[in-house]
Amino acid sequence: MDGSFLTGAGLSDLWDTAVRGADFYRIAPYVDAAHFISVPVLPNGDPDCYVTACQHSMMRNMNRGRSFVGGIYWGRFVYNDLYAWISPCEAVASMAASGASGYASYGMCGLDDGGVLHRMPEAFCRSLEEGNRWWKEVVPRLGGRKAAKAAVLFPSAMALAETFDTEHNHDRRLDLLGWYKALEDWQIDVDVVDGSIFKDQTADQYEVLVLAANDCYALDPDSELEQGIAAWVKMAECCCTDRWICLHRRALAAAVFPMKRMRLSAAAKREC
Repeated sequence: MDGSFLTGAGLSDLWDTAVRGADFYRIAPYVDAAHFISVPVLPNGDPDCYVTACQHSMMRNMNRGRSFVGGIYWGRFVYNDLYAWISPCEAVASMAASGASGYASYGMCGLDDGGVLHRMPEAFCRSLEEGNRWWKEVVPRLGGRKAAKAAVLFPSAMALAETFDTEHNHDRRLDLLGWYKALEDWQIDVDVVDGSIFKDQTADQYEVLVLAANDCYALDPDSELEQGIAAWVKMAECCCTDRWICLHRRALAAAVFPMKRMRLSAAAKREC
C-alpha cells in the first residue's frame, strides 16, 4: 500500500513542512526556532531513519548560528508499525548526530495516529529509555559540530507546488534523499540548504553543491540564486580549487552555468 494515497497520511511526504503551505527556511529568520516533527518513513510507507537524519539536517540549517530542537514521531504510524522495523535508539542517534541540543516528540499518547505509549511493546519502551539515557550522557560532550563539506539545495518550489499524485513525483522527491544518503555513505557531511547560503556567504564553506530535482523552479525563479551559484563555480576556477556541482537536469530550469566539472545524477543520465 502506498501510504501517500491514504486519506490524511500527509506525513509520508519527505518534507511535511510544505504540506501546510509553509516554507520553514523563509520563516526561520523571524522566529526563535524553526522546528517540525519528523517521521522516519518513505513515501511508500517503508521505515527509513535516513529520512529523519535528512530532515534534521534541514532543521539544523534553518537555525544556522543557533542551537535547535529536533522533533520525532513515536508510535505506530497510520499505515505501518514503524518501530517494529527500526528502533527508537536509532532515531534518537540520528537526531543527536545532526547536532540537535534536544528534541520534542509527538504521538506518544494521542489516539489520532495510533501512538499510545503505554500500549507500545516492551521492546519499544526499553529502546526509547536506553536512547534517552544515552542522549543525556553523550550529547553534552559532543561540543560544536564540524562544518559540512557538501550542500544539497532544497527544492522549495517543488515542495510547495507539486502534489503527491503528480506523475513521477515520488522519484523527484527521492532525488534529494538519494543524494543525501549517497554523500553520507561516502562519509561526506551534508547540509540541506536553501538559497540564502548565497546571500550570506555561507556557500563558500562547501566543496560540493547538489541541485536536487526541482521541476517547479520556473514557478518561483530566483535570479539572485542563479547568480550566486555561478559565482560559486567561478570562484573555484579563479582559485584553482576543486569544487563539484551535481546537477539534476530539471533542478534549475534553463539555468546553465560555466563550469569545468559537472556530474549528473543517475536519474538525469537516464533522461538525457
